[in-house]
Amino acid sequence: MVKMKNLLNGNTWLWAHGKFVDRKYMIQDLYQRYLDGEDVNSIPKEEDPFWEPTEDILIGTADIFLQSLVNAMDFFDQLSITDYKGQEEGKLTVNIIPCTQAGLALDEDNYVEDPKELLKKPFHFKIEVNSAEIHKPRFSKGVKVKYRLLTDKNFTETKQVVGTLSPEFGHSRVISIPKLKEQHLDFFRDNSITFLVYGKQEDAAGDPKLAKLTTKELRQMEQIGSAAESSRRKSVFVHDTPAPDNAHIRTELVLMQRKYERLAQKEKRMMQLCDEWGKKPPEDQQFEPFFRAVSAVAHSTGTRLKTRVQLLNQTDDGDTVSLFVFGEEEESLAKEAERTNGVIDYDKVKEHHFPVEKHSYNHQLARHLSHDGRASNGAKAAGGQAVRTSNGKSKEGSSACQIM
Repeated sequence: MVKMKNLLNGNTWLWAHGKFVDRKYMIQDLYQRYLDGEDVNSIPKEEDPFWEPTEDILIGTADIFLQSLVNAMDFFDQLSITDYKGQEEGKLTVNIIPCTQAGLALDEDNYVEDPKELLKKPFHFKIEVNSAEIHKPRFSKGVKVKYRLLTDKNFTETKQVVGTLSPEFGHSRVISIPKLKEQHLDFFRDNSITFLVYGKQEDAAGDPKLAKLTTKELRQMEQIGSAAESSRRKSVFVHDTPAPDNAHIRTELVLMQRKYERLAQKEKRMMQLCDEWGKKPPEDQQFEPFFRAVSAVAHSTGTRLKTRVQLLNQTDDGDTVSLFVFGEEEESLAKEAERTNGVIDYDKVKEHHFPVEKHSYNHQLARHLSHDGRASNGAKAAGGQAVRTSNGKSKEGSSACQIM
């Protein structure tokens, strides 16, 4: 690519090498016509090799990883927008959210530890492009974002927001997969979505004082400004460089927190069994039944079931909560859940209901890893709450497509 810049108004273009070579020959031809005595000042601007129509310029790109989707977790991040030199040009706020076909966000209970549980089932997730923060004032004329998945033929675009360096896009798109396959899980694990951020340019006249300067003088001014900007960027880079691969670290943090919650419940169930057997009369404390019960819990990976818990002063059916069931009754309760729309009577599973203590260290680490002090939506789940709104707006889908 070759960068072309109008030194009078700051407009820039990125040309393919072939286009640059063609333009070079046009300039040589125009110069030869001038030497031959032809009046080249009256040529139409469409034939002028030094003129180019304005077009949206690529401010930079931002990538978000899809790793959280293999566990059906939502993910929030404020991504760095970097140009072709790797310099930061702003921030882009994006959400990736597992959802229903209608675009409604799933609750935390839909998290899966084993991605294979998602195979051969419909899967939907939503891409939200919420807002951006752009550094350079000249891009206040208009900003928009484009992106596409591997299966997309064309780019999906947000609306263009003008008159601000803090555009609010409010864009969302639901992606539907009729039957999730192993190749989809591989795609989620190994790939990312690249968001291309474009700025609007206008064919402005520029500063009249600059029109009096020669090209050499304009280039010298440009080089001085570029050197000052480079020095500023280096200073910011040294003092405010985010840790590499934070997105992956946050996702791994949430996975570890989820595993901790499951293992903590498993440990409490084993301790509960030991207490129950310890309180039995000596003649009932048979080793084989005890060993069988403890072994069933120890070798169980746990089955997540739902039940309803009624709080004090609550008149309805109660709040639905999820819990893990470990042990000999695990299989029978799972079969019963299939017959009762997934909800088990609380009296049958109350022995498995243990409030989980959240690790404050993990929660603080999630906050620390976030670029702007907020945990990712998935990481925030380590504190027990999922984000259901973004920028004051409900997370609801506005468009949909299918991946076959």
